[in-house]
Amino acid sequence: MLDRLSTRAFDLEVSAARNEIRSACLAAAGQSGKGGDQAVRIVGRYRGDALAEALRLEKVATQFHHLAGVASTGKLPLLDVPISEIYRKRVLSVAATLDNTLNQLVGERRPGVGMKGLAAREYYRDSGLARDLGDLDLWVQDPSNATLTWSNCLNHQYWFNSREYPWLKWAADGQIYGQVNLRPHRPDGSHDSSRPDIDVHFGGYSVRHCGRMPRLMREIRSNEFGQRFVSPDDCLLQMIINAAGDHRITSKDLLDVVVLSRVLEDPAATAEQIVVLGLGGFFNRMRKQLTAHGILISIQGFDRISLEKPAPSQSLVKTRRTIVTAAHAWRVSPSGRKNQASASATRYYAKRLALHAPRRQPFRPILDPTACIRLIPLGVDYETPPSKLPLFRPCTVDDGVDLVVSWMGYRFAPTIFYDIADGHLAEHRDDPRNH
Repeated sequence: MLDRLSTRAFDLEVSAARNEIRSACLAAAGQSGKGGDQAVRIVGRYRGDALAEALRLEKVATQFHHLAGVASTGKLPLLDVPISEIYRKRVLSVAATLDNTLNQLVGERRPGVGMKGLAAREYYRDSGLARDLGDLDLWVQDPSNATLTWSNCLNHQYWFNSREYPWLKWAADGQIYGQVNLRPHRPDGSHDSSRPDIDVHFGGYSVRHCGRMPRLMREIRSNEFGQRFVSPDDCLLQMIINAAGDHRITSKDLLDVVVLSRVLEDPAATAEQIVVLGLGGFFNRMRKQLTAHGILISIQGFDRISLEKPAPSQSLVKTRRTIVTAAHAWRVSPSGRKNQASASATRYYAKRLALHAPRRQPFRPILDPTACIRLIPLGVDYETPPSKLPLFRPCTVDDGVDLVVSWMGYRFAPTIFYDIADGHLAEHRDDPRNH
């Protein structure tokens, strides 16, 4: 009983800290000049562990340090609370190793361009704000180049992330698109936290369950270091898509909207694309939160769009996420597939999926606009040289009961709801030391 009360008290303290952190960050973004003083007061008001958790959930540790430090010492400090040392080192480590990582993995002629946070940080430079950077997201329009990118990462001590296995989707126009998420590891197989995770997105960017941002709207940019990244218009779309997919809004998400909306090249076209992607109601939720903090977004064209229901929260809530994802799948799916798409999205998000061997024969995944097909890594297929495999379209091997996909010399078991054959479950390799 006492443990439950203690946990409840901690959760309430974290929630209160999150609200105040958000207020301080948005005060700074609104150029009111009050954000720094608020941050200093927050440091003295909350326990270090609660503040640490609040900053982790709001994803603004770097910005909060900046605010509190400028207000109290005039420089970026190491605050005398255990909120940030590990998290701050993580952020700085990612930034410091960014160029080395990309050069090592994909060379100077990078087929991919920075997107999401990797691009957003470029537009923060002149904003007076600071941005956390967790992983590296690369947009690769050509699936063949994406394949070469992720397969090269595997040769530099990266391996498939067991928290988000590679996936494929098929859009209504026939385009196959997807994502490969990779985690770095040390020679002994343990996770290497000094290097960033890498997400390779190809053929488009997924919008919730069945939607897709098919291509970039504007020209690719580059900085003085030769790093290429998407335009602020495309970056804003990606950040809204990312938040809508989780159905939660953090301080980082709101700051991204503020910073990127101020440097858009074509606000009208961006607004139109938000509506086309079916995210007008969600974006209105973001606008409403910013308005409550005195920040008006110049993007117009949303006044007649109803607020999305149920409302997103600060944290991921599975029930709400399932409801809005199923509704979105219904809206964007082709006529005749709406029921199937909505049912598939509901089943996919309603419960936590874990690898298992089904009692009956595993369901055979078929590329379909209603499906998100996961590829569970089984190991290296040395019998089929990578040069003999198609660069993208996987060659499938039907061995009776099981279905195996060979892709760049690696073998995968395809699944939708994480049910794979008993033999594949035994062969599944989650530990980098075993591949």
